[in-house]
Amino acid sequence: MGALNITAFIGFTALVAVLSYIWTRGTDEEDSDGYFLGGRSLTAPVIAGSLLLTNLSTEQIVGLTGQAYSEGILVMAWETLAAIAMVVTALVLLPRYLKSGISTIPGFLEERYDAQTKTAVSLLFLSGYVVVL
Repeated sequence: MGALNITAFIGFTALVAVLSYIWTRGTDEEDSDGYFLGGRSLTAPVIAGSLLLTNLSTEQIVGLTGQAYSEGILVMAWETLAAIAMVVTALVLLPRYLKSGISTIPGFLEERYDAQTKTAVSLLFLSGYVVVL
């Protein structure tokens, strides 16, 4: 059983690496668009899948499963709704943001409000990461 798990993990990781290379080869990674957005060549479903899979971690796979076993399936509702919200966001809102050239939340706030708002939110995000992590 252990060898099958390792084989599946290596196979899936290799598949992701190959598909990532194929979809992003030839992109210019000298600026933020090329580095973070694959040169804006990725479609909304690919980005939605990436968001969804990025949300999966040991906490969701092991922790919530154990909590659902001990307390009932109701604890899974949060993650189910979060997955639906991420996919809807990626399929509905993301294409609009990509067309307008926005790639980050602070970038959106700068376009919507001003540079001071962008700076304030960036500082809040960074300080939040420092405190939480």
